[in-house]
Amino acid sequence: MSRTIRATPASCPITVKVEDWQNLLDGAGEDNWAYDPVTETISPGSDGIRGLSMFPQREDNKGKGAGGSGIAPGNFGTVDIGNPNNAAPDLWRQIRDGPSAEDLACYDGGELKLDPVTGELLLNGDPGITASMKHALADVVGQPRTIVLYSDASGQGNQTWFTIVSFVGIRVMDYSLTGNNKYILVQPAVVIDNTAIIGDYGSSYFVGQPVHLVR
Repeated sequence: MSRTIRATPASCPITVKVEDWQNLLDGAGEDNWAYDPVTETISPGSDGIRGLSMFPQREDNKGKGAGGSGIAPGNFGTVDIGNPNNAAPDLWRQIRDGPSAEDLACYDGGELKLDPVTGELLLNGDPGITASMKHALADVVGQPRTIVLYSDASGQGNQTWFTIVSFVGIRVMDYSLTGNNKYILVQPAVVIDNTAIIGDYGSSYFVGQPVHLVR
C-alpha cells in the first residue's frame, strides 16, 4: 500500500536502505514468524508476510541480517530525531512512544517532513544500537511502528548523515542484540497515524490517516 506522505513522526528511530525495503516488497526475506491480529501476539510460523532484518546492516555481508546496505563505519542504522546529541535513553523512549513535541520542535513547523523540492530529509546518525535497547524492543514486539528509509549515507559514527526519502509502516517481530547473531526483524504493517500529512511528492508505504466519514 503506497501513500504520498510528506510528514509523519517516525515512531522508531531506525532507518533501512530503500533498496532493501524494495527487495522485501519484491519477495526477498523469510516468513518464519506470524502475527495473530485477534490475540495481537507473535509466534513462530508463517503468516504470508516476509520479514526484513533491520540490524546489523553492514558492508561486509557477515552475520544475520547483513545485506550490503552500505551504512558508514560505526553506525548501524539508528538516527537522531530532534536533538543531534540524543543518548541511548532517548532512543529507548522514541522506540516505545515515538518522538515528543520537544523532539519535533527542532524542525521547521514542528514537523518531521521531506523537503517539498527534493523529496528528501537529512537525519544525523546515532551509533547507539546496544544490547540495552532490548528492553524497549520487548515493549513493542507485535506493535506497528513507522520507520524511515534512506537512499544514501555519508560520514561515520555519530557524524553519519542519512538522506531520508520515505516513511514506511512496520511491525517488530523478533530481535536479538547479544552475541554474534544480532538482528531486529520486522515485517510490513499498516500504521494509522493521525499526524500524517498528505503531500504531492514522495512515496511512503503502509502509513496513512484514519478513515473519515464524509456526509
